[in-house]
Formats: sequence, structure tokens, C-alpha cells
Amino acid sequence: MFGYFSLKRRILLLTIACATMWAIIRAISPYITGLAFDVIYNSLDKGESVNITIRAYILILTLMAVSAFLAQGLAIFFGGNLHQGIYKELRGDVFDSLQRQSHKYFGDHSTGELISRSTSDIQRATEIFWAIPISGTLMIVEFTVLISLLFIINFLIGIICVISLPMMWFITRHFKKKFWPIYFEAREQIGILNKVMAENIAGAIVSRVFDARKKDLMRLDRDNSQYRDFMIKSHKYYALVWPQMLLIGGIVVSIVILFGGSLVMNNEMTAGSFIAAIMLSGRLFIPIDNGTRVGVWLGIAQATGRRVFEVIENIPVIMDDPEAITLPEDGEGEISFEGVSFGYRKEPVLEGITLSIPAGSTLALLGGTGSGKSSLINLIPRFYDVTTGAVKIDGIDVRNLKLESIRRRIGFCDQETFLFSRSIGENIAFGNQQATKEEIIQVAKISQIHEFIESLPDGYDTIIGERGVTLSGGQRQRLSIARALLADPLIVVFDDILSAVDIKTERKIQDALEALLKNRTTIFITQRLSTIKFTDWIVIMDKGIIAEQGTHTDLLSKNGIYKRLFETQIDGVLNLEIIEEVEDET
Repeated sequence: MFGYFSLKRRILLLTIACATMWAIIRAISPYITGLAFDVIYNSLDKGESVNITIRAYILILTLMAVSAFLAQGLAIFFGGNLHQGIYKELRGDVFDSLQRQSHKYFGDHSTGELISRSTSDIQRATEIFWAIPISGTLMIVEFTVLISLLFIINFLIGIICVISLPMMWFITRHFKKKFWPIYFEAREQIGILNKVMAENIAGAIVSRVFDARKKDLMRLDRDNSQYRDFMIKSHKYYALVWPQMLLIGGIVVSIVILFGGSLVMNNEMTAGSFIAAIMLSGRLFIPIDNGTRVGVWLGIAQATGRRVFEVIENIPVIMDDPEAITLPEDGEGEISFEGVSFGYRKEPVLEGITLSIPAGSTLALLGGTGSGKSSLINLIPRFYDVTTGAVKIDGIDVRNLKLESIRRRIGFCDQETFLFSRSIGENIAFGNQQATKEEIIQVAKISQIHEFIESLPDGYDTIIGERGVTLSGGQRQRLSIARALLADPLIVVFDDILSAVDIKTERKIQDALEALLKNRTTIFITQRLSTIKFTDWIVIMDKGIIAEQGTHTDLLSKNGIYKRLFETQIDGVLNLEIIEEVEDET
């Protein structure tokens, strides 16, 4: 984390310089006050009026107060800029790392946990960038000046103050050993709590449908109580350390008063020096207190920083090969699977898949739940890598291509359409932000969504709710189609994208797509017969293998799976769940 200081060297040096001036002035002011008191006392003792020396001391103390005011203000200002500047850099690095992670990473980490690491953990971790330049400088400089002045006033008084330091060090060390592990557990627990909150917010409608409010509240209360208990335990140690420090400080000041008072009575110390010694010894525990606080901030930074840097330093499973090349811009879009096997964990999901999809053709991919069709498609843009075999685009293994060049040429229309809480126009142009308004309107017309958008009060500038909750399923799917088409992809994947669209609208979309998809390799994952008949080739998957493939006419001529599916269709929708039953009969 300290490496981030190098990004803001200039402002770091300004912060330290101002904090140093502030610390020096604050440390020597009691000593100057003691000297001024001796001058006043001697003048009064001799019956003299306040002379020019007193005026000089008053002027010096006034200038010191003004300088301390300016130094403190500037230190806080520069320190705040330093803190927020590094906070911004860390947030950017976390976001950049998350953007590069594979699908597996997001499967292993909950949204709530990642939000916690990206927000509150960064905020707590970066407090150290405020603490070290200001509190750390005050601690070192002020303590050094105070101890030096105490030894100048009286060597034995300096020794008395120094003797207390090992005791304070022991208390602080014991505190940190107890506090840090508990605080780290608390940060882990807040990640769990945020996960529960995120899931309940996202699934609020489902919770209401099943009347699960009380059950959800009980679960939240359990996790919330656990977090509370961790924090109460950490505050218990926090509450024990400060009274002990104050007690030691009070004892030291009392000893200084007793010892210094005897020196004054024996005329071995001036009254001004005695007052200065009391003030300096009392102030000695301010930098020690700052040091303890820095120790606490270091512990917090260690606990939260570890969670932050686990994200930043995580090496993505899917990365560009050092010798990876860019997918040629004039590529045709031929896709081939050569002996492909794949599994998320130990169990294989795909086994020995060999399939060629000619450039510019359309493919219908059918299969029941868990058949492996989505897994197969996810291998094309390298959301996952094959276990064995190879996936190629235009004859080039995708593992030898740069990820950015592959994904920029593939348009995905997912059944679970995700839309951002931005304007409709911005959502459509998400993959092509240089698109003109006319181009946005053109793809919206093809997707049969233009008329609906125009009917809205703000048209294409209408802000839609998070995840598009203000739109119907069919409207979200049509916006997804428009978004994919505007990106001008070489390969287009429609994952059951027309499932929420009525037959009439589906036909209009298909008619509009026919010309647009020409010379683009298109894959439809669908159950609709009208879409299937629209394609050049049909592949039926079951249990991770290709069970049957061919054209619509060829497959109907065979007494196989597809023919049975065709015969048992309901309103033009194939019941893909009966594939296993059909295979058994065959």
C-alpha cells in the first residue's frame, strides 16, 4: 500500500512539511511560555514594569499561534488531497482488476462481498494515507522536540519521562495483538452481511411473492448480530487502552510536579522552567497517543488492505497469451470446435465436441436444461477455456487471440438481459459509444422497439430503472438485440432472446434481421420452431455431447430426436425436456 505514496510525491512532501512545522510550534510553545513567565516573574520581583523583552515574547507567541494555525490548516488540506487522490487510484485499480476477471471469479465471490471490498474496505484502508503523513509526522517530530526540551530543562526529569515509554509500548503492542485479528474477522463478516443485503435487494420481488420477509429478517439479524459482536469486542480493547495510557501519563506528570517542585524550592530550577516541564510532560502523551492511533490505523489497513489487494493482485484465469494476435478485421467468422471437452469442476460438462459452423451461416442450438449448450457458446469468447481440444475462429485457436479483439467481434443477446440504470439510448450504444442517433434508431427499428421508445416522454433519453425493471421482459430482450446489432459484430449469439416476444413481433424481428445478419455467423439457442426453421443448420445437444445434427428437412426425414420433438411441439415451441425420453425410446 505504501507504494501508492510514490504516485503523489509532491503533495506528500507538502503534507509532511506542514505537519512538521505544526508539530515543532506546538512542541516548543510551552517552553517559550516558561521563558516568558521567568521574564515577567523577574520583572515583578524587581518592581520593574513590563519591558520590551516581554513584548517580544508576546509577539513571538502570537506569531507562533498564527503559524501553527496556518500549518495545521495546510497539513489537513494537503493530507485530505493526498488521501482522496490515493483513494481514487485504489478504486480505479480494484475496478480494473474486476473488469479483467473471468466468469469463474464472479461465481466464486458474491456481489455483496465484492462491493464491500470495493467501497468500505478501500475507504478504511486508505485512512492510513491520512494518518501516516500527519499523525505519524506529529508523533515523531513533536515527541523528539518535547523529549529534547525536557532534557534541556533537567536531565532527571527527562529520564523520568523516558522511563514510562516501555510501559506504553507494551500496552500498545498487547492491544494490537488482540485488536487486529478481531477487526479482520469483523471485515470478513461485513462482506457476508453485504452479500445478504445485496441478495435481498435484488430478490425483493421473489421475497414478497413467497412471503419470506420474516425469514429474511431473521437471517439478516443473525449476520448483523455477529458483526455487532465482533465490533463490540474490538471496541472493548479500544476502551481499555486509552484509560491505561492516561493513567500512566497522569502518574508521570505527578512525579514531574513533585520532583520539579522540590527543585524550585531549593532554587535549583526557575519557576518558568518548572511550569514548562509540567506542560511539556503533559503534552508528551499527545504524540504517544498519535502513535497509538497510527498503530490502530495500521492494523485496520492491514485487515482491510489485505481484502482489497486480494482483488487487485488476483491473476485472472483467462489472460492474453504473450504472443497473442489480434483477430483480423477482415475475418469471415467461421467457428470450429475440435474435440472439445470442458468441465467447471471435476464433472465434465462437454465431451468430445466436434462441430464446424461455416462463416455467414445460421445455427440453431437445441438442448434441455444442463445439456451443455450455454457452456459450449461460452467457450467462443473465452469466458472459459477448454479442458481439452480447441475452439477456433477463422482457423485460429481463440487462446492465441487477444481477448479484446475476440469479444469486440461477438455480439451476445442473453435471455437474462442486463440493462444499466442509464438512458435507453446509452444502453443501446453500450458496445458502440461512437454511434450516431440515426444508427441507434435504425437498430431499434430492426428490434421492433422504436415505436415504444418514441411513445415515452423523453424518448431515447428516458432513464430506465436498475437492471431495466421498469420494462417488460420482451422490451428488455428487444433492447438487448438492438445493443448487440449496433456493436457491428462478426458473430452474433441469441440465447433464447425471443422467448418473451409474441409470435407476431418475432416474425417482424426475423424479417428485419434476415438482411442484417447476412455475412454474419449467427447462433440461436432457442425452443421456437419458427426460429429453428429460419436457420441453416440444427444441432441437438444432450448430456454434453451432440446427439443429432442436420438441416430441418434432413432431421425430419430421420426417425430421431428432432422428429419426435417436432411432433410433440405445443404452439410452435419444442419441449426440449423430453430429449432424454426420446433417446431412451430410440
